[in-house]
Amino acid sequence: MQLPIVPTTQQQWETAWAPLNPALLPSWGAVQQHAADSHIHKQQAQQQQQQQQQQEGEQQEQQVLQQLPCSWSEYYQLRGTPLESPAALALHFPLTLWHCLAQLLPAHGWPLPPPGQRITIAYLGPQSEVLLLPAFAELAALLPQHQLDIHMIGPDVPEQLHGKACTAAATLHGGLTVSCWAGCFHDILQDWEHAAAAAAAATAAAAAEPAPSQQTAGSAQGPTAAATAAAAEAEAAEDCASRVQQEQGEWGPAVPPLGLLHFVFAANAGLPAFPAWLPTLQQLLQLSKHGCSAQAAAQGPGDAAAGGSAGDNKTSSGSGRSSLKGPVPVLFSDYCEEAAVNSQQMVPGLLGCGFDLQCQLNPFRQPVGVSSHGTGLPACSNGFLFGWL
Repeated sequence: MQLPIVPTTQQQWETAWAPLNPALLPSWGAVQQHAADSHIHKQQAQQQQQQQQQQEGEQQEQQVLQQLPCSWSEYYQLRGTPLESPAALALHFPLTLWHCLAQLLPAHGWPLPPPGQRITIAYLGPQSEVLLLPAFAELAALLPQHQLDIHMIGPDVPEQLHGKACTAAATLHGGLTVSCWAGCFHDILQDWEHAAAAAAAATAAAAAEPAPSQQTAGSAQGPTAAATAAAAEAEAAEDCASRVQQEQGEWGPAVPPLGLLHFVFAANAGLPAFPAWLPTLQQLLQLSKHGCSAQAAAQGPGDAAAGGSAGDNKTSSGSGRSSLKGPVPVLFSDYCEEAAVNSQQMVPGLLGCGFDLQCQLNPFRQPVGVSSHGTGLPACSNGFLFGWL
């Protein structure tokens, strides 16, 4: 017999069972317990299914990573590209990042995040890379399960692209977004922290502001000089963005990475040749060892000095306040082995802390030598890798 109503209370339950044999009437408490047990079993089954799907996704990604290329010959074979193709001249930039993310960092205790999570990279010192953004879409093809955010930061970034971002690739589960920032990393990081503080202050002020009905009629005033200047600046920025869209494609405002960086990469750094690296190196060492900027560490009592021990680099953290959290692995590349060795010898004297990763050959270096490097030694773009782990 079909029940006349859906029983939700004890009275409805007994009423529904009245036409039936009273001896078969289960107790209302047993019904409630059965419903609660069914709900718990359903939740547990869903959790087990989600965990199983996550484990299967991680296993599939590990299998894919094991099958993905470890050299240019394997990559060309994977893509079905003839070896005489010049694709590597441009693709050595994204493939070097791929090698660091999927092979070098996991081998030193920095595995890839689980599928579906965001990977944020600070890319320091870009030059021609800004003109080769479509090539970085290959990174999204090699890591289709992640959302990749690359922040290109350097003095050679065009001013008209400062604070702008574009989507270079989109996949089913992620994609690639590239943001551009003109300036040195230590200055940009300070700007990000000021922006984060200003946003927090604005939020607090908005929460404390009285409702419009509580404001007096005389409080309304005309536009001030500051408002006029802000409007003019916004109009100029909009015109600049329009010109960039016409020349470079669809661009929008960039969002500072106020959370966790996965790693920092400085391409063809040339540390001994450019003294301007020193303040940025101090910031990078602080991020690598303590997980906060040098300014934030100075605000917190008892923070370790910039030359602290590297033994607990994955567990220690600075007590200061920063827009970036860590610790964060920092890798550099250079043209030739001599430049990389000179960097390894110079940094301990400047900062009191040497590199954890010693100079090693990059399998995805540019396969064409650079003749204008200034030495008679073999040199190529992104030739050798070293850094803090």
